[in-house]
Amino acid sequence: MARYQIQLAGVFDTLTAALVLPSNYVAWTEYQAWLTAGNVPDPLPVDDPYPTVALQRTEALARLEALRMHITEHGTITAAGHTWKSTPIFWLAVLTFRVTYPPIPPGFALPDALGVQVTLNNADLSAIGAALADRALTVFNVAATLRTAINASATPLTVPLVGWPP
Repeated sequence: MARYQIQLAGVFDTLTAALVLPSNYVAWTEYQAWLTAGNVPDPLPVDDPYPTVALQRTEALARLEALRMHITEHGTITAAGHTWKSTPIFWLAVLTFRVTYPPIPPGFALPDALGVQVTLNNADLSAIGAALADRALTVFNVAATLRTAINASATPLTVPLVGWPP
């Protein structure tokens, strides 16, 4: 018996007797690491009311989308000599000042991942914008690769959702 068992919504952790969903970042990351180590979860129970591959594929794609959204909104980038949290409000601040205020006002600052206010210039803001775009493209490409794997699999819920940027 494996530590995890596939469910239609998430996986069941037999060690903690808890349902693990992509929205539970810590538990889901632990599950992804377990998969990366080469482990395989137990399949859906045989008495599952949704035994068709089409329903499993729909569930797997929904999980992928939830995880993609979470990773898009919670991660880090490195640019302009600092590490930054890739959150929606940070994206908005960078894009707003990059588009609306060239050149940016003197003394313009954003908090880095540690919460330290860092004074930025136009080149810094451009570098941060490029790093955000690169991260978004990487997330998009990983999701596309996983989507293809899910659609091609006869057991879509067993496709490991791994390979994401930090």
